[in-house]
Amino acid sequence: MVFLGRGSDTFVVKPNDRIEDVYQVDAISPPTMTLKYLPLGESQSLTIE
Repeated sequence: MVFLGRGSDTFVVKPNDRIEDVYQVDAISPPTMTLKYLPLGESQSLTIE
């Protein structure tokens, strides 16, 4: 699981979870998490600690 913050919101996510129907968590493999931006079907990677 990964904790993500945006403003005053906190999201606790795991693979296959969706964040507000905009992102889907594809994989969590420290030190990287891969998300898919659903409107465009594009993957993005975030460094996690």
